[in-house]
Amino acid sequence: MGVHSEWRVYLSDAQSHWDGLKMRGWVAGAMRKQDSSRGAVRRLSPTKSTRKSDSQHPRGRMEGGAFRRSQDHFDLFTRLIAWELEDELSRVEERLRNWTRSRLEAVGVALFDLQGRRDGWLFGERVVRFYGHAEDGLPQHRFKQGDMVNISRGDPNSDKVWEGIVLQRRRGALRVVVAEEPEQLRRGKWRLDRGANRVAHDRMQRALDTFYGEESNVPLRELLLGNLRDPNASAAMAPDIHSKAASSAAPDLRDLLLDPSQKEAVKASLKRRLTLIQGPPGTGKTHTAVQLLKIWVRMGRGPILATADSNVAVDNLLEGLLNEGVRAIRIGQPVKVREQLRNATLRAQMETHPLQREVAELEKLNTDLQRRISSLRGKERGLAHRDLSRGWKSIKELERRISDDLIDRAEVVCATCVGVGHHLMEERNFPFVLHDEATQATEPASLIPLVRRARQVVLIGDHHQLQPTVISRRAELDGLGRSLFER
Repeated sequence: MGVHSEWRVYLSDAQSHWDGLKMRGWVAGAMRKQDSSRGAVRRLSPTKSTRKSDSQHPRGRMEGGAFRRSQDHFDLFTRLIAWELEDELSRVEERLRNWTRSRLEAVGVALFDLQGRRDGWLFGERVVRFYGHAEDGLPQHRFKQGDMVNISRGDPNSDKVWEGIVLQRRRGALRVVVAEEPEQLRRGKWRLDRGANRVAHDRMQRALDTFYGEESNVPLRELLLGNLRDPNASAAMAPDIHSKAASSAAPDLRDLLLDPSQKEAVKASLKRRLTLIQGPPGTGKTHTAVQLLKIWVRMGRGPILATADSNVAVDNLLEGLLNEGVRAIRIGQPVKVREQLRNATLRAQMETHPLQREVAELEKLNTDLQRRISSLRGKERGLAHRDLSRGWKSIKELERRISDDLIDRAEVVCATCVGVGHHLMEERNFPFVLHDEATQATEPASLIPLVRRARQVVLIGDHHQLQPTVISRRAELDGLGRSLFER
């Protein structure tokens, strides 16, 4: 193609089965620097994977990257994510039951003898500051922003436990967002333990159930499984787009801040319903992703979902889109979002929505009524409870209207793979999905955005870099450590 750059576009062999890491469909990839023949288009030849996990798959379940039966895929990943949750919970329980205080402190997974006090709000959620003695500060620990924490008086096995999320780590304190404020916060001492995350497992399981449900509508399912006679031809098909606003004209790419080979990767992605873009560090994958999303917006395509496995990667997409003038909104806990981007979160934008005044008025009425209930008797008290229930229901309905309006008006919705499973997104479909850092997500996590009736999908990553983070060794060896991108 005469393109002198590290970016190249590959097209895989069109055979009936996958072999090793050979990708079906168009693959836009970045060549290694040592490759001297840059800028050409070629077909990928079958290659053998050297990953340890490949040898762990029971014979007959898979051929290369394709599953012989859909049931095998469902059974495998249902078991693997169950193992992942079981082993994570077992680790936490083992620590809580058997580790000594000195060991917990040495490893940095628990903090003791903390004091607590209120420290403001984060978009309607209480922030609590936990701190040690002023002269000592906090000991060395492994708590970081976004971590789930368990809050207790001293023994989480027997005491009441509150859950929170670390907002900020400072030298002498941790700021934690809580849904429920711990009782008598300023009295006595507190203990923090790193907790397990059940949310990810539940959302991955729901994605698998949706992928195979009786009423499932996942246009790319058979292609993703490899259950096609010619997956290459299927991946190269134009996406089946029903949007009236979408333009069928060829997009103008001249003003995009891309080098010629990156533009070639974008062009390939626009024509086909499944594309993989591969590139080593420094080749501008995320920058190219932002430009592709910008073109989708310009073509009137939507709704558009930009996703990645980590909050950092989603924040990078969000920041790039905002800098390009794209109306993007971030779904997820503001506590896990980069501070300078929090105003682009759904929660922050709900606070400034015109209907928020009505929400505040209803909340005040309900709060006042709740204070008076204890002084009421008989029928009056029963009617007050009824009005209180109706009031909270009205508030929830109004907040749902606000969130729906904000998401509807966004040109691109940004969320982590697990974040796409948020209850506010349950009824939403995203025909256009761009998945950055796709090689760092487990396959069940990648399915969460893809089961939203995705019709055009771009996966971006590099399986030679970081692999999915898996806690369970047995789950990793049996296939959870290999991403959908790599398979």
